[in-house]
Amino acid sequence: MIVEQKIIVTIGSQTSIVSLHSNNQIKEKIYIETLNDESKKQLKEFFSKNKISEIFIILDGIDQIYKKKSYPTMQKGDVLHLIKREITNDPDKDAIKNFLLFEKKKIKKIPPKQKNGKIKEKIEKSWDCMFISFSNSEFLTNWIEFLLSMPNHLRGIYTLSVEAFELSTAIIKQKNKEIDKQLEKNKKDEKKQPNKGLKEQQENLEEANGINKQVDKKILKKEEELKLYCFVIKSKVSGTRQIVFSKNGIVFTRAVSYEKDKNDFAEKYYQDIFSTFEYLKRIYPELQIEQLEIVNILSKEHNEKIKNSNNELAISNFTPAGFSELFGYKNLIEEDEENSDLLIAQIFSKSKPILKFSTPKILATDRLFLILKSFYYINLVGLVAILLSLVIVILFEKSMLDLVEEATQKKELAFKKLSKVKKNTFNGDEIIENNEPVSIDRISDFGKFEEYLKTDYENFEKFYKDLKFLKKFDATLEGFSYNSPTIDIKTPKSNNEYKIVFFGKMLNRNGDIEQLFSSFDALTAEVKNNFANHKVKYVELPRDIDFAKKYYDTKIQFSIQKN
Repeated sequence: MIVEQKIIVTIGSQTSIVSLHSNNQIKEKIYIETLNDESKKQLKEFFSKNKISEIFIILDGIDQIYKKKSYPTMQKGDVLHLIKREITNDPDKDAIKNFLLFEKKKIKKIPPKQKNGKIKEKIEKSWDCMFISFSNSEFLTNWIEFLLSMPNHLRGIYTLSVEAFELSTAIIKQKNKEIDKQLEKNKKDEKKQPNKGLKEQQENLEEANGINKQVDKKILKKEEELKLYCFVIKSKVSGTRQIVFSKNGIVFTRAVSYEKDKNDFAEKYYQDIFSTFEYLKRIYPELQIEQLEIVNILSKEHNEKIKNSNNELAISNFTPAGFSELFGYKNLIEEDEENSDLLIAQIFSKSKPILKFSTPKILATDRLFLILKSFYYINLVGLVAILLSLVIVILFEKSMLDLVEEATQKKELAFKKLSKVKKNTFNGDEIIENNEPVSIDRISDFGKFEEYLKTDYENFEKFYKDLKFLKKFDATLEGFSYNSPTIDIKTPKSNNEYKIVFFGKMLNRNGDIEQLFSSFDALTAEVKNNFANHKVKYVELPRDIDFAKKYYDTKIQFSIQKN
């Protein structure tokens, strides 16, 4: 079983973490305070041990700029053209940039043209673009240069705020499970109705169904209204951060500063939450406070101070270890861990990256890696083709040898039996088969020739029967011969080429020469007609014939050849 391993380098303003991820485990982790000669030596040993693992950089808190812009209804290709032109014209040429494009659908009601007409609905598409950029600082450049010098393939740069979108996916799945449990509970409650009178029981069921339907509608309506998720997470590399996601992706992020040991921690926390809500109201004017789900992934001490402090907000509290269990990761993170760096790195290693950032050097190494990878697969395909060819040649050679041996045996047997048939036919000797004599009539009708000389393509018995037209011309056979090309032992094939010669006498009962020539010409025409797909040759009547004599018979000889 092939185990895929990835190396995640999480870089922040305070520290950096290099971690090796394999399936659902973090195999190794290294904390780097400063990228100096000592730490480089340690990292070189680490990368040399894991050469086949690809490197992914995750940035957190390094001068990231998020800017949102809306575009009206137009084709996606036109929007992308405008976005790329805007990025090209950006005055900050040194910054590393990319964008996320979100499609918005709005149902527009069109009033009817006639008085009693129906209101038509039209879906209008518009676009929101999130421009993301960060400075190509000396600090980041040093990291990139160092990682490019390693034997591993550097895949690209990613931002923690964008790639943490999987956190909201996990919360949505958890909410859906809770809704399913509540609906299942409601169905079970319906089945637990007591056995009362029929009328009373029906009334109770209708009342229970009405309550349950109201509960279901409330839950479903609430689920539909939960548009935004605000995650508050703490990382070792850059401190505490708020990240707001919609169902499409990132909406907003900012760094915050909380100290859990201070008395005003909870007060400052809620001030930041309401400030974030007010900012989001500018983007979503109809946003209500209950439509913002707050998810804290903090330490137990943080969560205890926040818990039940404000009933107006929908708040869910998790520790990094507890939240990791939503993804099925058990014992991935220690229970007392308050930072989420390794959790997000592990989630990133198992999911498809959302947005990649590159520098010219990273793009150049990508192209080189693609070329080398192409050569590798081409060589692999070539090697497999060569091996298959060798196997086919070996099998073909063995098959050919078997065919040659079989054909040789059949040829020898045919020669022996044919010689025996010829000898006994023309010498009048008796043939013994199964301790019984075989009549000469049976031989003369080519039954034995069919047994001895048949191939995959020809039927000699049928061929002989086709000669029955000779009786019309008072012709009798005196001899018959069969010849086929010599088998080529290098490329043996079924014998479908042959030459058959038959000869005998044709009677001319009145001895008239003209009748003899007329009968011979008719016989020749009949032979050609019966063997139209063959090459027919024959021995003509003698040129020096004496027209004053009577000829009561003449010799005939025909050659039938098939190529």
